[in-house]
This record gives sequence, C-alpha cells and structure tokens, in this order.
Amino acid sequence: MRALFPVGAVVWALAASCGAGQGAAASLGPASDFSLRTTDGETFRMGDHLGREVIVMSFWTSYCPSCRNELQALQGLYEELSGAGLLVLAVALDAPETVADVRTVSRRLGFTFPVLLDEESRVAALYNPRAATPFTVLIDGSGRRVWAHEGFVPGDFEELEAKVRALLAERAAGVVEGAGDR
Repeated sequence: MRALFPVGAVVWALAASCGAGQGAAASLGPASDFSLRTTDGETFRMGDHLGREVIVMSFWTSYCPSCRNELQALQGLYEELSGAGLLVLAVALDAPETVADVRTVSRRLGFTFPVLLDEESRVAALYNPRAATPFTVLIDGSGRRVWAHEGFVPGDFEELEAKVRALLAERAAGVVEGAGDR
C-alpha cells in the first residue's frame, strides 16, 4: 500500500496543474506589454499587437496533453480567422530540462502561430501567477484582458470560440468599447 501513495500523489499533481477546468482566475483589465523569444529565435513584442488584434494567449507545457489538445483546436481557429485579426500565442512554461522539447512538439503538431518561451516566468507572473497549464487569456481589440480560463475540458473550446468570434465582429464593426463586460 505504501507504494501507491507516491503514484497517487504524482497523478493528483499532474491533474491539478494540467487540464482540469477551473474557470476564470486572472485579473481582467489592460493587457501588459512584454517581449519573449520565439522557438525560431526571433523576438516577439506584445506591444506591436495590443490594440490591433484580438489575441488568444495560451500558457502550456510540452508534456501536458490537455495543453496540446487546446493548442491543436486553436490552430484550426487561427488558420480560419487570422486574416480577420486573430492572433494566437502559445506561451511555453517549460522548465530548463524540457524547454528543448517545445520546438519539437510545436513543429510536430504544425503550429503556425507564434510559440513563445517564457523561461524565466516573467509573462506568467503578469498573466498567470499560479503558472497553471493550460491557462488561456483572451485580449480584445482594444488591448484589454476580457476573459481568462484555467484548464481545458469538453465545452471549453466552444465557449472560447464564441467569445473570439464576437470580439472579431466588434472589431470589424469598429466597436471595441465595452467588450470587457462579457
């Protein structure tokens, strides 16, 4: 019986940090600017995109199955709606021992949106202080955080997709004020 406790503890720890739906958990309001390195070695600057695009930022790790499922769903949405002003960002929270896997996993899964490396957890401290994965933040076309969600379970993507489409419709109509009331 003693041997089961460590296994159970590991399973519980993985479930707590990877995949369980937890609802909104981040403060909403103006989005913060930051710069991070991409898996391609480029520098991504959030300030270049705030107030110009609707942004879905997903915090993930390369070893989290729920994270990969969410990002694969976001890839399809990005392919469909990037021309309408949607930007998807995958912010990897991998530790030094797994950060090398981020590029491999993102290429294998065919991600065409920016994959960012938050190796020092600076961006997580701004948007996702508990460093939960997956953790998704939605930023409207005026640069305000309007929705945040921890975990990824059936039904989560449909809710996010509806919010994204509504924000893009508002953006297309030139209306971005009041989007934070959702």
